[in-house]
Amino acid sequence: MLVILFIVLGIIYVLILNLFNDFILKVTIYTGYTNEEYLIIMKNLQIGSLSLFIYPLISFYKGFLQGNLKMLPSAISLILEYTIKVILFVLISNDITAQTIPKIFLIFVLSQIITLIILLAFVIKYYLKRSKKINVIALLY
Repeated sequence: MLVILFIVLGIIYVLILNLFNDFILKVTIYTGYTNEEYLIIMKNLQIGSLSLFIYPLISFYKGFLQGNLKMLPSAISLILEYTIKVILFVLISNDITAQTIPKIFLIFVLSQIITLIILLAFVIKYYLKRSKKINVIALLY
């Protein structure tokens, strides 16, 4: 149930951020954007808003696995996430221009998606397992 709440909140946050991109840019301190800068910033905000959808799920699954004393999935996901970031940063570092900024945002989103997939691979067995309902009152007595 909590996962559904995170997914719904993630969708709401992405929609809110995408709907209010213009407002966010208008209330910033610097207002002298050229049209090209404005479009680049808008694109980056749209790409960055995807992290708002993915990151809470990653945190939830890491917390769930660590709460069940399964540290290996979190460690594997962190190592792979940062390895992917480093490799992709090295690949784009040869050509740094204004067009590189959206690539950096995409790298972060891509690494988070891969982290989420890795964590889901470890968590899926908990979804497939039939759980016994615990009689809380009997447990407390």
